Amino acid sequence: MSLPKKNRLNKGFFKKPQKKEGFFTSKNLTLKTFINTLSTQTFSVVVSSKQLSRATERNLLKRRIKESIKIAIKNNKKPVKGVFYTKKGIEQLSFKELSKEIKDLIFLATK
Repeated sequence: MSLPKKNRLNKGFFKKPQKKEGFFTSKNLTLKTFINTLSTQTFSVVVSSKQLSRATERNLLKRRIKESIKIAIKNNKKPVKGVFYTKKGIEQLSFKELSKEIKDLIFLATK
């Protein structure tokens, strides 16, 4: 499953310069938040090809992260616009550990 369309950032977002609001890091992820003019939560995931060379591995990791985001935003209703960037070593994490990191980052961003 993927994020619902209303919770996804589109490609046009990356073409225009955005004003940053916050920067939150954990051991395996970085969340950059931006000023949100909408009343919904929107996210995107970036996995570098330097980190994982095979596209199938990158896509698997993106799907896992998006599913974790989907679970985390059900409990949090504050609007936030953000991009998750992965760090090396994240591919060894279990889904439970990954979900906890994402939940903690989203909580910090909406505090």
